[in-house]
Amino acid sequence: MPEPLVLTPSRVGFMRSILASPQDDTIRLAYADYLEEAGPADDRERATIEFIRASCRVGGNPAFMSPAGYKWADANWHRLVPSVVAMH
Repeated sequence: MPEPLVLTPSRVGFMRSILASPQDDTIRLAYADYLEEAGPADDRERATIEFIRASCRVGGNPAFMSPAGYKWADANWHRLVPSVVAMH
């Protein structure tokens, strides 16, 4: 089972901002940069960084993910799913 996330004040701030404006890719990309600069703790965080960058919306349309995003998700979903399942 993966270790729980360490909820630093910065991480909590990013999460709140993302929840308040889920359509804003800029906040999500800044969070990915923050995680990368902090040094990803494990593969789950590396996968989170990759997923955020791959899932940025095409042309501002929240109904679509870029083709690269779908390709990444198809190849890497298994890296994210165990940590999601472990949270429930």
